[in-house]
Amino acid sequence: MKIIYLLSQNKRDAITLSVSDMAQALGAVGHKIHVVTADKSLASDLKAENVASTYASMGGTFDFVSPMKISKLIDDGQPAIMHVNSLHECYIADRARNLSGNKAVKIVLCHNHVDEPKNIALALRHMSAVDGSIFTSEPVKDIVCRALRIDTATHKSALLNPSAPKRNAQYAEPLIMWHGNITEPTAIRCIVQTMAKADSGIKACIMGTGRGQTVIPVLNEARKLGVYDRMDWKGDVTDIRRLTNTAFAALLPLHEHAAVQEAAEYIGAGIPIILSRRHPASLMVECLGAGIVTDNESPAAFADAINALAADNASLRDKISREMNRPDFDAFLSSIISFYNSLLS
Repeated sequence: MKIIYLLSQNKRDAITLSVSDMAQALGAVGHKIHVVTADKSLASDLKAENVASTYASMGGTFDFVSPMKISKLIDDGQPAIMHVNSLHECYIADRARNLSGNKAVKIVLCHNHVDEPKNIALALRHMSAVDGSIFTSEPVKDIVCRALRIDTATHKSALLNPSAPKRNAQYAEPLIMWHGNITEPTAIRCIVQTMAKADSGIKACIMGTGRGQTVIPVLNEARKLGVYDRMDWKGDVTDIRRLTNTAFAALLPLHEHAAVQEAAEYIGAGIPIILSRRHPASLMVECLGAGIVTDNESPAAFADAINALAADNASLRDKISREMNRPDFDAFLSSIISFYNSLLS
């Protein structure tokens, strides 16, 4: 099967990591995989992994180059899947399909956002190009279908809960993980304030992309609050999976842009998630029993949840791990391929 993944983000976030995993795994078992990415370094990395790659900026309305590049990948008239992760990528994929004239290409949208679109008319126009949708949980599906007015009776869709093999990791010390964009330091400031209220034996691991100078005031605040030495500032880490086995929980302090897929990544790693009820991933976490949902997003509430996990002598973490036990990664990929085939048949 020919599958083209579009990644318009120029930074490595949870969505990029998920797609990279799928592309390399499917390429290794004989599928023809091509990734079009706005991240030049990712394009270079993927070339060594059973995956072809193309760099394209995938910018706004006046970006004519990216659709042309993508159209060249599908102008052979053969069936193919274009897998996208945002409505903007739907727009790029649809333009490429129209330029190629290949109607055998199907566009699949993995819904990572559950918030109301700012421009519903534009969102509906982009959705009209989608042949099938992937949802990460039933609550996410309900919210997205309502927001985008999707008719579930006629629109082809798949419900793919994140794969989460049960973990039996032994934790040397309680370590909280956070990975995101540090250019906007609001989330890191919340983590610093949370750490100041959490038990002194708890540490945090901060990873992110962006310009570090934007968080200098946050670093100064961490020193002032006496928690700087308990925070490991990793900077930009391209492979967060090396660190997941050392973490006993992940904190998602704010309702961020790609939050649902980020939560799915942590669930896939078997890491309990702490987040507030306002967070767009809270329904998925509650549905899967994958963590602790607080009533508000204050540092005090997050600290209480972290302390509960740390003081529970592993039974609460084990309960969360049991409830998070999902199909393994091979079953997850098999479900993806089955859905792709249903669209192409």
